[in-house]
Amino acid sequence: MRPVAVVVALVVAAVAGVMVFAWQSGGDCPGGTEFRSEQACTASGRTAERCRAMLAEAHAMLARSGPVYGTREQCQDRHTTCQESRSAAGFTPRASGFCLMQGPPERILPRFGR
Repeated sequence: MRPVAVVVALVVAAVAGVMVFAWQSGGDCPGGTEFRSEQACTASGRTAERCRAMLAEAHAMLARSGPVYGTREQCQDRHTTCQESRSAAGFTPRASGFCLMQGPPERILPRFGR
């Protein structure tokens, strides 16, 4: 194998590793406001209904595109709570909170952790 190919492969592997780590840890919230719970959201002055809706959207986003584990037990070994995946057979973590990115339009990024 050529040295250039080895270097390119190592760089690609390193970038992929960082991306997987960021996804598994829930990423970050650059320029947004992070709410670790529904209660934290309501404490910021938003209505309970709006906070529930935003958290429900975060749950739905993870169900559609979160990391998928074959069984609930495998998921719960890494995450506090899990839900059935909508995109593949298995289970994904449930959101423990969300990041609210100011818009327009406002965007929600689910937060989940170990």
